[in-house]
Amino acid sequence: MNSITPTATAFIRNACFAVALLFLSLCPSQAAEDNNPADKNAVKSKDVLDSWFIDFDTAGLWKITNVTDLNYVVLPQIVSWRSRQIFRWDLAGGDLVVRNRISLLAEYFVEGAESYYLGFSGSPALEWWNAEQDFSLYFYVGGGAGFVDSTNIEGGQGQDFAFNWFVQTGARFRLSENLLITGGLLFQHISNQGQSDRNPGLNSLGPTLGLSWEF
Repeated sequence: MNSITPTATAFIRNACFAVALLFLSLCPSQAAEDNNPADKNAVKSKDVLDSWFIDFDTAGLWKITNVTDLNYVVLPQIVSWRSRQIFRWDLAGGDLVVRNRISLLAEYFVEGAESYYLGFSGSPALEWWNAEQDFSLYFYVGGGAGFVDSTNIEGGQGQDFAFNWFVQTGARFRLSENLLITGGLLFQHISNQGQSDRNPGLNSLGPTLGLSWEF
C-alpha cells in the first residue's frame, strides 16, 4: 500500500485545524461557567431524549482490505438529522435511546480511481446518555445509495450508481445548552452489488469529528 501523499496529509491537517478553531470559538469559557451557576443548570433545562438534532461530521478514511489494488483516501462530509426518542430504556444510571437518523453524504476522494461520491444513508441511532445529559455514547449501522464518478481505471468502481453500508461509533460531549462535540470511528463499504462486471468495492476506516445542534 502506498503512503499518503503530502497533499492528502496537508488537507487532513488543515481540516482538523479549522474544526478545532470552530470548537474553541463556540465553547463557553470555564471561568464564566464557574462564576454563574445558573449557566450550569441551563445545560439540563430540557430533556435531551425529546430533542431533535442536526449533526455535521467530517472524517478521514483509508482503505483497509485488498478488495482493490488501488490506494484510497476518502474525506466524507456528512450532514445528518436525528429524531426524538423512538424507544427508551433505563440502563446503568442513564438512558438507552433509539432514534431515527437520515444522512446526506458528500465524499472527496483524495486518492483513488474516482474523485467523489454523493449519496444518502439511513439507520437507527442507538445512544446511551448519562443522568446529567452532558455525555453520550452512540452506535449507528445502516446504509443507502448514491453516485460515484466511475472511470475505466482497473481496480476502480465499475459504474456510477453505488450502494453504501456503514458502521459508526463514538462519544458526544456537551459544550453548551444546544451544542455538542462528537468524536468517533467510521467504517464504510461502497460497491455496486454486482450490477456491473467490475465491482471491486471499497472498504475504508478512519476517525470522525463533528458538531451536533440540539433543538
